[in-house]
Amino acid sequence: MNAGSETEVKEQGRRESAKRARELLDVKTVMKTEEGRRFINRVLAESDVMGEMFSPNGSVTNLNLGKRKVGIFIYRELEESCPELSLLMRQEYVKENSDG
Repeated sequence: MNAGSETEVKEQGRRESAKRARELLDVKTVMKTEEGRRFINRVLAESDVMGEMFSPNGSVTNLNLGKRKVGIFIYRELEESCPELSLLMRQEYVKENSDG
């Protein structure tokens, strides 16, 4: 490996790290608002991550698996960027939907 290539590899790594930090900040920024948390919670509910994925109809199974994949992606982003706000979102949901 020549010095130019090593420098390019380091620069590429720096750009990728900066991009990932920006992505995680985007998620955290959305989750900092009550409206953002409600929206993300609705998207997660729609993804039905814990629901039944398989159906006798292969098209339905594929749809369910695709929705689940999106939900898992969002859960992972939340846990990496702002687990404390993810917990707050769940607490707000329970409070909003409780009978008390």
